Amino acid sequence: MPIKSLLILVCLLLTLSGSSLAQATTATSQSASIVDQQALPIPIADSTQQAVHKIFKWGRRLSWAAAVSGGLVTYSGISYTARGDGGWRTGIDMVTGGYAAFIGVQGIVRFNRRHERQVLAALAQGQPVPPYVAQWLLYRKR
Repeated sequence: MPIKSLLILVCLLLTLSGSSLAQATTATSQSASIVDQQALPIPIADSTQQAVHKIFKWGRRLSWAAAVSGGLVTYSGISYTARGDGGWRTGIDMVTGGYAAFIGVQGIVRFNRRHERQVLAALAQGQPVPPYVAQWLLYRKR
């Protein structure tokens, strides 16, 4: 039972952080449009490459954690329902776990190594970083 409570807490925290990120994107979209207008100079500083690499690395780690924990919570809800012990809390577990798993899989796709190589190659050619990376670069420099 404590593991289930911990997983629910993790899913709720992921849900809350997802909504705060949605609110933060409106402020960063203006700064991202400024970045879009100005091409970055060639050569790129090593610190920028390292920051982009760290963003992708942490994005992969957190996405896997969200996908696994969401999958476990969803599986827990399904197993309770299959045994006949399901109630309204089980439904909430399945919805919350499914949402966390969805966000995790979305992050796994977004922060995979192929996209990291594409972003670094685009930076080397003087193109701006994608908005989902630029919003995290702003946090990374603080």
